[in-house]
Amino acid sequence: MPGLARYAALTLALLLLSGCARSNTAETEIPNGIDPGSPFAAGYPALPAPGQPTPLGDRLPSGLYASPPSADTLAALATAAPSPDGLFRAVLNADGLWVTRIDGAWLWHVTLPPLTAPQPDGQGLSGAQGQGGTQGQTGAPGQTGAQGQTGAQGQTGSQGQPGAADGEAPVPTGALQWTPQSTLLFADTAGRWLEADPLTARVVLLSAFLNGASGVTPSPDGGRILFYKGSQLYTALRDGTQPQLVGENATGYWDSAGQLVVEQKPGAQPQQ
Repeated sequence: MPGLARYAALTLALLLLSGCARSNTAETEIPNGIDPGSPFAAGYPALPAPGQPTPLGDRLPSGLYASPPSADTLAALATAAPSPDGLFRAVLNADGLWVTRIDGAWLWHVTLPPLTAPQPDGQGLSGAQGQGGTQGQTGAPGQTGAQGQTGAQGQTGSQGQPGAADGEAPVPTGALQWTPQSTLLFADTAGRWLEADPLTARVVLLSAFLNGASGVTPSPDGGRILFYKGSQLYTALRDGTQPQLVGENATGYWDSAGQLVVEQKPGAQPQQ
């Protein structure tokens, strides 16, 4: 009986200690020691610490490209501003438009749909998609390599940019714009506007109404865009469809609440 009493007392002590230990741990346990909110749990390796460059110097990662980028492009990619979701960096220079996963595990040389690809008409159609050609290299997760196409006849570019010459494929030009959804908005030498998604390695051709537009700026929620065509100020859905004229000889911007603010330029007559 004394032995049984000692056993019961020991068991009770272990249960009490176990309860104390549990009360000191976080209520949400981390399965397998992995933070469920970490990039690794979502299928991405551990990322560099904030402010640290992407490791691109030691080896060229796999990805979608026919020729490796230059050393200058790799250096620029390593320190480019990250996407809003913190998973990608992008740079546009004489080497083209390049995107890397921030951990340096994947590279994408973005190429564009040919000029013969259909475009939405600005009245609610979806952007045409596609990239032709072949690579023979591993793509982004769930993707196969798909790059490179020949362009059709050239057109005049936007914002004073020269258009693509006859027989030349259009190439990206101008400033890159990350959307809140971590996709890239940019124009090309044919005056078109496009959206590139690093997660799927797809390029979407936006509405033809955006051809020649400037100052394309997404709203804080990413659902709409603001842009200029000459002296006219428009809003539209993010793909450029359903455009609405909101001002002439005016400036506009999105405020922190996502509301559009339009201001008449000094000396300009307000639109009737």
